[in-house]
Amino acid sequence: MMNPDFLFVGESSTREEVLEWMRGQELNFDQLDTIVLLDDGAQFSGTVPVGRLLMAASDQRMTALKMEPLLSVPANVDDKEVFELFDKYNLRMLTVIDKDNRPIGAITVDDVVSKLLKE
Repeated sequence: MMNPDFLFVGESSTREEVLEWMRGQELNFDQLDTIVLLDDGAQFSGTVPVGRLLMAASDQRMTALKMEPLLSVPANVDDKEVFELFDKYNLRMLTVIDKDNRPIGAITVDDVVSKLLKE
């Protein structure tokens, strides 16, 4: 279910820096609703919904906008665990990490729905 295309930025970036950077990228804005955060060691440190980003002050740091609890799954996670996390936390996106806690992809609610419909 994992999609290797996802948006990630440094957690110390400001809202305005992120928006300015995004304006210069070729992104699928129809699918963009969550941004993955990386710490200084390029490890997963959280996620920020785009709605929070848009409503924040221009100098607000991304780390202050991240969602709690911090949720991610390893690449070898089973589908049932993914379904349970999406259901329990009403997720729109879940970050997939490698053994070093680095993000390698994302599972979106669309991926989950498609998988459920196939079963």
